[in-house]
Amino acid sequence: MPIGDVSNINDTPVGSTDYRPPVDPTVTPTEGDILTFNSTTKTYYPAPGVQTNGFIVTDDAGDGTVADDLNNTDFTGQDPHVGRSAHIVLASINTFVHKAVAYNWVGPTDVLVGLDGNYTATAADLTGVGTSDHKLLVSRSDADSHPTSAITGLDQKQSDQDAATALVQSNLDQTNLDVQALDVRVTQNEADISTNATNISSNDVDIAANAAEIVRVQGELDTDEANLAAHLADLSDECHDQYATEAAALAAFTAAGYGGIGVNTVTAMPAIGAAWVTLTGFDLPLLSTPKGVVQDLGNNALSFNIQGVWQFSIKVSMAFDEAQAGRAMLMRTYNSTTQTGGNLSFNYFVGRNQSGVNLNVVMAVDIPAEAVGQPIQLQVSSSADSFTNVSNIGTVYQAVHISEAKFL
Repeated sequence: MPIGDVSNINDTPVGSTDYRPPVDPTVTPTEGDILTFNSTTKTYYPAPGVQTNGFIVTDDAGDGTVADDLNNTDFTGQDPHVGRSAHIVLASINTFVHKAVAYNWVGPTDVLVGLDGNYTATAADLTGVGTSDHKLLVSRSDADSHPTSAITGLDQKQSDQDAATALVQSNLDQTNLDVQALDVRVTQNEADISTNATNISSNDVDIAANAAEIVRVQGELDTDEANLAAHLADLSDECHDQYATEAAALAAFTAAGYGGIGVNTVTAMPAIGAAWVTLTGFDLPLLSTPKGVVQDLGNNALSFNIQGVWQFSIKVSMAFDEAQAGRAMLMRTYNSTTQTGGNLSFNYFVGRNQSGVNLNVVMAVDIPAEAVGQPIQLQVSSSADSFTNVSNIGTVYQAVHISEAKFL
């Protein structure tokens, strides 16, 4: 579900009826609201400072459904959490991933869910936004793996089209026979005319009879020509209907956008401190044929050909010199054209005596029209600590379009 579709996010405690955004979408939300209304696009988007959180639900922790598995998941180590429970904080947008499918939380806020939680989640509290795991599509690359029966009415339209095509072919065959018969008749009539012309000189009566025959034959020719013209007009109408059926069938198809890049060879990086450092070393396009995404290895970035909501899946693995104390690291997206960072940066903790870290995040990102075609990079920093002798030892950066769209 795109962020702009959210209409029931509650930024107050359980039991409150104070919902955001306001009922009247033309009214600018007041200070403290978690969404801001865009009067041009008629959509809401998170206000600055609104917290966006992602949680991983343990598959089959309960009865296998997303709600029961969530209620039985230990969220220790996933932030924000309280004990073994995930904390749905005020003024926040939360995403839960269950069996490779992402769900937006549309239930109450300021509650604890999961083991030891004070609120029991139901199916109504979650709305699915799709899967980023293309491998879950069974037989996705097999020939004829997308049956026409998957589109309501397409088989019937194809059957109607086949019947129309057969009728057109039958009419064409009959027309050919009619034309051949007409040629025979024309040839015979011309012979008769020649014979009559020979007899004119010897028989005036025959001349009159032959003249009458000529008129009769000409009338038949005129009738046959008129019938042929009407038949061709019918064929034109049938072809038009056939083309309309094909256009309707093509209009029923949609496509998704996807692409990604990775680091396959260990790449040295500058030391990480207070200044943001761009992740480099991307040398592997993840897809041979991306759609709607430019896999820009030269700029260590992805760029997008259409606006909309994209789901980013990021895994960063780095090595560095260890330290005797725990340290913190930040990660964000960065637009190299506008030289601006994303609205959110994610905090990661590195334990003491650790010489490496894995940074992981799955999040929904809005690509506005003005950002189409602009490279989006990944950056890391540390506001209070230092990391030296840094190497990018393996990074995956991919995106999947989660709004319906058509790519022509």
